[in-house]
Amino acid sequence: VDAACANSEAVRPTVPIHILARFAATIGRTAFIQIGDQQRHLRMNALIVGPTAKGRKGTSAEMPNALFRMADQQPVPAEEALFRPGLRKLTALATGEGLIYMVRDAFYDHEGNLVDAGVDDKRLLFDVSEFAGVLAQARREAATISTVLRDAFDGVPLVTPTKTSFCEASDTHIVVIGSVPETEIVKTLTSTDITNGLANRFPMFYSVRTKIVPMPKATNPKLMEGFAQHLALAINEAMKQSEITLDEDALDYWYDIYHRLEEKAHPPAIAALLARQSTYTLIFAALLA
Repeated sequence: VDAACANSEAVRPTVPIHILARFAATIGRTAFIQIGDQQRHLRMNALIVGPTAKGRKGTSAEMPNALFRMADQQPVPAEEALFRPGLRKLTALATGEGLIYMVRDAFYDHEGNLVDAGVDDKRLLFDVSEFAGVLAQARREAATISTVLRDAFDGVPLVTPTKTSFCEASDTHIVVIGSVPETEIVKTLTSTDITNGLANRFPMFYSVRTKIVPMPKATNPKLMEGFAQHLALAINEAMKQSEITLDEDALDYWYDIYHRLEEKAHPPAIAALLARQSTYTLIFAALLA
């Protein structure tokens, strides 16, 4: 983050969110945290909110995007290679049916003949610069995008609820990071979005330019090469993991944090937006680990 922000107008809190989101999508359904009886794989969403033009929401994604392109090209010893490059990254998200189709299972007819081979790689990253459009779409009658996004975050099977174009997707690993102007989020985020759980599956991060750099420079190439090598190894190592646990010191620390998070009173709308703050704290901690 220091390197990304040294000679650019990238925003410090936003850069690591892009890195964590891309990392989470890349490792797929491997590492997980156990919360009660639920195995929570390390999926995350995020919403970058800031003023138009001066938020530098897109600028903060440039170094992370370049870093992961370089990591894709790093050699990993053949006997250890689990890292699959070529994560699908899409910049538009319109309908729930379309999302399900992109990670659909194979489909057979009633005689056992293969009709559709489906999609093998269920990892998918959405980086949506106009997320207000997704929220607007969710308000339309019979739109399924809100339900599908909620189910995708929870990792449950996704189903297109129509007989004519039935589609099912299981074991998906979908990460969504969106950007939206602060004026738009106020207009397009409805009380339904807040109370039905869509909004609290998208922790919000405020992005605003803190300095003016007339001629931004690329991040130091030597540093980038080192970061890419480290990242490729980290991804490969993460894909070998199963349950990520807290040691005794971390567990003691977490008990204190959890009580402080859960005991603080908020107005109803804010409380609804923060309903998954404890879960996200553990997800972010596990990704960093």
